Amino acid sequence: MSKCKLCNRKGLFFKTNKYGLCEPCTQTLVMTLERDKEIFDDSIELINISKNIDTKLSRIEVIEEIGERLLKYEKKKIKTVDPKPSKLLKSIPSLREDTIVRHYKKYFKSEIKKIKDYKTSKTRIKKFQEYYNQIEEHKNYLKKPKALDKYLSKINDLKDKEL
Repeated sequence: MSKCKLCNRKGLFFKTNKYGLCEPCTQTLVMTLERDKEIFDDSIELINISKNIDTKLSRIEVIEEIGERLLKYEKKKIKTVDPKPSKLLKSIPSLREDTIVRHYKKYFKSEIKKIKDYKTSKTRIKKFQEYYNQIEEHKNYLKKPKALDKYLSKINDLKDKEL
């Protein structure tokens, strides 16, 4: 007697495949995996090409949601993706941290240049403060928040020059 790992239906003439799934559950799982893979791939691409840190972080959240969604299959011993969803979820904090640090390393100078191009000192100070606040907020995601301190210090120096 077979029993589906996903829907738990069973019976004497009930059939499951080599993964322990009935046909309707197999079709549902395949569609879910195809959709999630497409979203996952798009998210990775956006993380790599976007210049907007909030876009990058939101896509990391999407990847995390996919991992959590697939984790329920892993818990039922249903193979879904490689690496396993549990392993994917463990890598999210370091992905988030690396993304933040790399972003500021790459775009800090150009962002400061944009701010310096504003016409009035008042506007520049306001924009420096907004950028400072953004970096401060992103420090909360880091295991080693000091990694962003040099950027905050530089902004403070630039703000002081404007006063």
